[in-house]
Amino acid sequence: MSNLLNKRLARSLWRSKTRLIAVISMIFVGVFAGVTFGGYAANLDTMYDSLYEDSESGTNLADLWIDNKTVVWSDEQVSGFCDSLHTSWPSSSASLDGCEGRMVVDGALFHSNTSGDYIIKSVWHGIPQNADIDRLWFPAGHSEGRVAQSANEIVMDAHITDALQLEIDDTVRIGSGNGSENFTIVGIAYHPMHVFLAPEGSIFPPSPGQFVVGYLSSEGIERLTGVATGSSNRLMLDIEGTPNFDYADTAAYEGQEIDEIKQIVNASMAEHAIDGRIQDRGQNNAVELMRLDLEGAKKMVTPITLMIGTIAAITIVLSLQRLVQSQSREIAILRTLGIPRTSLMIGYLI
Repeated sequence: MSNLLNKRLARSLWRSKTRLIAVISMIFVGVFAGVTFGGYAANLDTMYDSLYEDSESGTNLADLWIDNKTVVWSDEQVSGFCDSLHTSWPSSSASLDGCEGRMVVDGALFHSNTSGDYIIKSVWHGIPQNADIDRLWFPAGHSEGRVAQSANEIVMDAHITDALQLEIDDTVRIGSGNGSENFTIVGIAYHPMHVFLAPEGSIFPPSPGQFVVGYLSSEGIERLTGVATGSSNRLMLDIEGTPNFDYADTAAYEGQEIDEIKQIVNASMAEHAIDGRIQDRGQNNAVELMRLDLEGAKKMVTPITLMIGTIAAITIVLSLQRLVQSQSREIAILRTLGIPRTSLMIGYLI
């Protein structure tokens, strides 16, 4: 009798295909969303650890940045500042592992293809071959080549190479200010400041190929801009461990440790006539946006899964109710024939 009941219910369900498909789809979407969000958060966490860590394969993300786009500090100023900082660094604070200067300039890429000639907004970084802080990232399987070493070499950011159809050994013409020069692509890589590829101050990524970032050698940035080798408009400090900094998405203030270090840095800046904006990881938009993305992914796994699971449960209950109502006559006959209520309930639940 139970087999007959199950067959009858199966035929009834098959007659309402739309409802059946909706229930199965909701269950599938709920499970898929939970697995996807969980996997995304786990993979993102691992990727950021690999990207930011101080290792041969990582980039060694800086802990403090000092920027001034209107001033260029000479090599002597940068060296004096870093030496003074090392000398005056208190033993009670986490040790200063590195202090480096970089030249970062806005510019343009002059790009040509079958559809015409284009001038694309760009940012060019001068990165020494022996750089230890904010290095380029060459993840296996997602990058090519090597860092730029000579004055005519460049590494292009991996975000834009497909859109512009750029490859190793291609020649690109780039400019900054009034001049422009040709460079040969020797690498395709990522940079910790441009994981989320968007112009500074914007949270909206441009269309593929509408914003370009490239990485030159110290000699290359000198050739492009005309500034002396070793000149910088950005200073980066690497501090042992990761000093606590304030999180923008919390009510509590967590930045006491990094604030004490900033006071030391400010004193050394004043001594060497270096005027600039100091930013920690929580104040650097490029880094903070990635942290918020990761935290948001972690927090949304459970709510999204529960929400879709709840919708699926409601759909199942309503579908079961409609099914029971449509089978009221058959249920009455089966009860009259002496079929136990538990047998009927098991059949409908199955």
